[in-house]
Amino acid sequence: MDWQAWLGTAWPRGWEIIGSGGKTTFMSGWAAQLGAEGKNVIYTTSTHLAAASPLYPGRIVEGEDLERARQEWIASPQPRLWGLRRLSPQGKWLGYSPQELEEIAAWPGLDHLLVEADGSRGLPLKAHAMYEPVLYPSAQLGVAVLGLSGLGRAVVEGEVHRPQLLERLLGCEPGAIIGCRELVTIAWSYLNELDTPYKLLVLSQAQSWEMEYLYHLAKLIVEAEPPAQHLAIMAQSPGEWRPLWP
Repeated sequence: MDWQAWLGTAWPRGWEIIGSGGKTTFMSGWAAQLGAEGKNVIYTTSTHLAAASPLYPGRIVEGEDLERARQEWIASPQPRLWGLRRLSPQGKWLGYSPQELEEIAAWPGLDHLLVEADGSRGLPLKAHAMYEPVLYPSAQLGVAVLGLSGLGRAVVEGEVHRPQLLERLLGCEPGAIIGCRELVTIAWSYLNELDTPYKLLVLSQAQSWEMEYLYHLAKLIVEAEPPAQHLAIMAQSPGEWRPLWP
């Protein structure tokens, strides 16, 4: 698939990434790729991230004082690949508000801002609480990540994030097993949280899936609801991205 032809332009400036089962991997991987292309990139969060990770590319910059960080950004040599953070008392990356993200998005010379916008406690599937995701208005590309290792899991604590809310979403009993039908419902619950002009559904943790099954799942998802005009689906496995639709 020609992603630039799908978008009708180069990769958008503002990305927001939600879902479960690979958001940080996706964000870090694409930040690194865009940085390798010579783009000026910042990645951060509107919720929280682990204090340290081998996934984080580039330079990690303290952003408690955004004006000071902006001045440092302006003075830094290009290209710039920054992980912008401020730390909570517990040592995690503390999220920026939508208003602060709008300020960051306007920094001079910034090509791409990638923001992880919800949490799933490392689990492959989740249901969203009322207060999430925390999105910022100028984002153009919304990415929903769905962890395929959730297939066959039970809707119980420790297997999925917020099982009680997931029961309500799926109309199932506690302990019900996640099948393909449930994956489709969860995928659309993620996509419907996004209000960006372009939406990308990433079927992550796909390394053990044959392509024919990935195409079949993508077809089920597309047929479940009238798709948005600008929706694409891809599979993600370590070191590989595979387009599935359109």
